[in-house]
Amino acid sequence: MDGGELVNAWLSFSLTPVQSFLQAARTVRDLKVGSKLLSYLAGQAFDAACAAGGRALYPAHSGDWHNLPNRFVVCYETLAQAQSAAEGVHKAFDKAWYTLADEVKKLLDQQKWPAPWDEDWDKQVQTFWDARVIVVDTAAWSDDDYRALFNCASGAPLPNPLTRGWKVTTTALAAAKAVRKIPPDQGIGRPKCTMMGDLEQMGPGGPVGTQRGFWRDVTGTSHHGIRIGERDRLCAIALIKRFAPACDSTPLRELRCPISDTATIATEHWRKEVQEGLPDELAAFDSAAGELAKCLGDSADTSGRYLLDDNLRYNQATWSRLNEGLSPEKRHPDPRTWEQSELAGLLKKTVGARDALKRACREKGLSAPPRYLAIVELDGDHMGRLLGGDGEDVTEEHFQHLSSRLRAYGDSVPGMVTEHYGETIYAGGDELLALAPRIEAIPLARELRNNFPDNLAEKVTRRGSTASMGITIFHYRHDLRDALHHTHQAIDRAKKYGRDCCGIAVLKRSGSELHVVASWNVLDAMKALAESFASGVTDRWLSQLAQMAPGVHPNASKGAVEALIRRVVKRGEGTPQGVIDQVMTLWNETWAFLNDPNRPGPEQDDEQFGNPVFNAFLNYVGIASFLVRGGE
Repeated sequence: MDGGELVNAWLSFSLTPVQSFLQAARTVRDLKVGSKLLSYLAGQAFDAACAAGGRALYPAHSGDWHNLPNRFVVCYETLAQAQSAAEGVHKAFDKAWYTLADEVKKLLDQQKWPAPWDEDWDKQVQTFWDARVIVVDTAAWSDDDYRALFNCASGAPLPNPLTRGWKVTTTALAAAKAVRKIPPDQGIGRPKCTMMGDLEQMGPGGPVGTQRGFWRDVTGTSHHGIRIGERDRLCAIALIKRFAPACDSTPLRELRCPISDTATIATEHWRKEVQEGLPDELAAFDSAAGELAKCLGDSADTSGRYLLDDNLRYNQATWSRLNEGLSPEKRHPDPRTWEQSELAGLLKKTVGARDALKRACREKGLSAPPRYLAIVELDGDHMGRLLGGDGEDVTEEHFQHLSSRLRAYGDSVPGMVTEHYGETIYAGGDELLALAPRIEAIPLARELRNNFPDNLAEKVTRRGSTASMGITIFHYRHDLRDALHHTHQAIDRAKKYGRDCCGIAVLKRSGSELHVVASWNVLDAMKALAESFASGVTDRWLSQLAQMAPGVHPNASKGAVEALIRRVVKRGEGTPQGVIDQVMTLWNETWAFLNDPNRPGPEQDDEQFGNPVFNAFLNYVGIASFLVRGGE
């Protein structure tokens, strides 16, 4: 279809809520399941739309629901076809969602949870999603109707029918989504869910003690290694999200496989270095941690957490906590003889092996295991404009080309993430999300951006395609939902700063936060400086510059500030000339980025004094240092 062939009816699908559903995650597994569940539900709706005789415009219909966006557009020859398809889409979506909910509820009923634990389960399930299906009868639109809607000049040439249909359909969907669905009043007075705070947790309700007792009794519920944790107080939607992979008949069962947690991801790059220098000590710890995990069964933590958890000690308090997690038949009955139990022996062995490993690292000059990791998120810029042809007439070939290139890029993302010791959460082409060790955050972000297709709409326009990114560095114990929220905000800052750049947030365990926006050239300079810091080069000159920052005039020239930086860095403890050059490169790139006439200019914190460009430079250096040494 070249755009001149008439398409009489269009169907557009969009699913909400998306961000809040994805962000409601206490574990990395929750995050991955949420992403896959969204793609699965959208895939069932997409299959139904295409099976009704439609031609998929965007994305291309491959029959594979993995990493599918939560929206699609399909065109039809007749309005009757589109209307029938819309009904089929709703039925397919509802069937997939309700079947999944029923399977999870059956699984939980088998655990013999005390009744009535499931009050309002059906109401939460039935009212959560807002699946919008818009049908547009483009055959009924005259040229005058189109001109009136989009304020086109009388007599001006109009786009081809395919372009007009796309614009009308996407405009209609945007208007429909502007009318928000208000969920009905529901609940029986129970506390809110700890994952999704706008819904009530399940349980019998009634007195506070009764509700607390219910969750205390069901803590530890486990199936295929997926369990209810001590702090979980979950609503129906969160329980579905948690236990969907545990159900034998659901396609999400593929996520039963071991999934790295935040502690494991944080230490993955470090383990590679230790494996090369201290293989015996690392193997001894892994063996001891594995034996402890085998003894604890479903209540076990990962070896990454045993490595980082300072509260894991060989004492009665730690033993009692672990002993409570054992099944009744394996639990040691007498705390007075705790040291004689099998669990105590394994705990002592694990703590001893961990302490020996850390001691050996210090003696060999290796760093302590890092406690920080990164979320890396990418979002394509101006995707709506590119899909619509950027002012040019579109063809079906345009949509197919754009969709296939994004699909190919999405398929390549897991390989890139794995090379940087990370975990891919979602890779949908123009949107992706991954976790990685903090030292790999900038290298991974640069590789993902470098490989993003540079001319997605080349079939209709010469305008290049770009992407903005967000990075959040956070402690492995930090609330994952808050870290995701900061990552979304980092991307928003990058978009507001002119797009095609990267927002960075650093969330320190102390509670302090740092937020910056950087160009790709600035990121490259930060990466080079971080590598020098990792090799042992001092960064003490940074604190000296920071002390001088309030006294630097806001309008100081580039050369004056450059002279100050060079003088202080040169006075450092034997700072090599190569590192001085790296510092000056970072300063030059900072100045160029923040004085770019096509961007809004540097932000100055109300509590900051001095020169805003110099302050931004200090933040960039501080982040480069933190990526290597922060918190250890």
